[in-house]
Amino acid sequence: MNSSPEQAVPWMERLIAKSPLLMPALAMLSVYAAIDCSGWFWLAAVIFITLPAIFRYPSMSFVAGLLVLWVGINLETYHRDYNSISSEPGRYWKSTGSIRAASGKSYIFHPDNSNWFWLLSTKDFPTPLEIGQRYEIQGKAYEFIPPTGPGQFDRERWAYLRRIALGIKLEQATHMGAGDITSQCMAYSQSLRKRASALLREGASPDDETRQVMVSTVLGDTTDAELSTIEKFLHSGALHIFAVSGAQVAILSAMLLGLFKLLRIRHSLATLLTLPVVVLYVFVTGMEESAVRALIMIILFLLAPVLRHRKSTLNILGLAFIIMCLIDPLQPYQPGFQLSFIIFGVIAAVPIIINKERPIWAPDSFIPARIYTYFERLALKLSRGTGALIIVSISAWLISIPLTIWHFNSWNLYAVLSSILLTIPVTLIMHFSLAGICLSWVPGVLPVCNSISSMLAGTMLATVNFIANLPDSYQYCYPSLKENEALIIPHFPHNYSILLSNPAIVLNAGSASAQEFNLIPIMKARNISPAHLILTGTTKSDREGMATLKEKYPALPYHDATKNPPQSITLAPTNTLTHIPTPEAIRTGIHQDKSPIFLWQCHGQKVLIIGNARSSGLPALALTADLIIIGHHPRDPVMDSEWIQATGAKAVIFTTPHTCAVPEGVKSYSLVTSGTHTLTLTPTGICITPWANTETHKE
Repeated sequence: MNSSPEQAVPWMERLIAKSPLLMPALAMLSVYAAIDCSGWFWLAAVIFITLPAIFRYPSMSFVAGLLVLWVGINLETYHRDYNSISSEPGRYWKSTGSIRAASGKSYIFHPDNSNWFWLLSTKDFPTPLEIGQRYEIQGKAYEFIPPTGPGQFDRERWAYLRRIALGIKLEQATHMGAGDITSQCMAYSQSLRKRASALLREGASPDDETRQVMVSTVLGDTTDAELSTIEKFLHSGALHIFAVSGAQVAILSAMLLGLFKLLRIRHSLATLLTLPVVVLYVFVTGMEESAVRALIMIILFLLAPVLRHRKSTLNILGLAFIIMCLIDPLQPYQPGFQLSFIIFGVIAAVPIIINKERPIWAPDSFIPARIYTYFERLALKLSRGTGALIIVSISAWLISIPLTIWHFNSWNLYAVLSSILLTIPVTLIMHFSLAGICLSWVPGVLPVCNSISSMLAGTMLATVNFIANLPDSYQYCYPSLKENEALIIPHFPHNYSILLSNPAIVLNAGSASAQEFNLIPIMKARNISPAHLILTGTTKSDREGMATLKEKYPALPYHDATKNPPQSITLAPTNTLTHIPTPEAIRTGIHQDKSPIFLWQCHGQKVLIIGNARSSGLPALALTADLIIIGHHPRDPVMDSEWIQATGAKAVIFTTPHTCAVPEGVKSYSLVTSGTHTLTLTPTGICITPWANTETHKE
């Protein structure tokens, strides 16, 4: 029978009555979406504000309106204040403050009496800084560069969401004593985590991979984890295990509640005893954002029945959302925040559905549950537990795919398999590892617990390795680079790399940081396999990245074009890179006196790569091309225009800020302003696609 409109009203009214904080939370979420995505979400915010008033809860409409106003004002004020900070690259800064956090050779610095943080880069600084200590620092500002190509990490947005206003290349630091209270708490938290990590590693070598997995899983400490191990977990869809989050907090809470139940302690008292232990665990693991989020949600979830409130999952989610936004208004923009809430909602909702359904292994429905045999009760529990695990894993995987694609442009094909297979090992590792740490004062307990956990970690590693090696386990949303395509990648400020075809010829390795943040991420995102490495420059910024590339691809052939350039490399019958010999060295006017010149011919199209060569020495070569790629080019205004016109080129791409005159009718492109450029060579022409606006131009 069809439902009438009158019958739909009580459903909404019951929802708002049972979860009154859901509508204010959804109204706040709509404001975040309106500011970041589309102004149409303001309409959704108005709807969520008015719904409680329509269904007899005007007080919740008032609360929702206040929260929406608060969010809008805070975000607008923050954006205005953040953009008003002068962060001109090269400007000299000096300040006194405390070190809040550290990662490698980077430190989060909080200047005294400031609402902002600075990111200190100490790559060339000899002495490490200490968390919890106060320093007077001096250095030059550098800018957080947004992504210039596919697969790159967005450092600009990362800094924006963490209130990091400046990046500083540290030149001088003077120790001034102990830091502020917050930094000292962070330092103490880190020291406790190091002590706990040392207990879990006791009796094992530093390079024991299973112990690294144990420490990362239980404490979220990936300091000593090998990059190869992290990549395995990433490709299998299980990297979230290495961040202390809802899974670890929920396992610990369930473990403690189960222990107190065995001791016949009343549930309300058991809950009150559990919460301090969970808080201590989050503190010991470093108070990471994901752990703090999980802590707030589990506290609300556990306290609801103790405070005699009906435990509505949606109401708890709404309250947790509001509290976290009040603590940090920028949190909802973080991918981890969004994934935590969506997956927690799925985990909380699915068991409710499971419990209402009759399990597959349940005895006859006419038999009262109280007379079930032991094996019937066991089969019932196994059926419900297995069903909940499978359905929760599949639901969480499906609902997380759009978010991971939106934020990371990638997704894991077998993440659901990892979730199902690793749930039991992770749970057991948490039990035995935490038991070993807590009872480490009892002789013999810690070695036994560590041995068991190590075996379980070995099982995890084998499972993860198997899943990571399955076909297409980790999917990027970018298409693979084709045989007739090329990428021109900028490395700021004056360097670049070129990837020709796939398998690719790599021209110029760039610096070590360029490899880490630019070249390798793009190669992964576009599924590019390097076939040759050619160096055309002699400076450190041209060659430093070669070591990183050779380490990742040991069999990669290497050519030094400044000394002995390859005469020709044929990738396919219609795809060839040829070195253009010059009668004498063509001066560049900058670092090196000779700039190798290459011609890439593919499907009848010619791409001339002149590097840093001065145009006054090029006319004698009588070169022709459809496209010219120019490096750090000294100005020869007359020669430039005449020579480009003589080549017959229809377009020019400048890889650095140094440009030159271009003849009328010839299009010019800049890596500096438009980021990575994709070239597609076909028999009918060359398509040029800049990254900045993804507009395609055909030459």
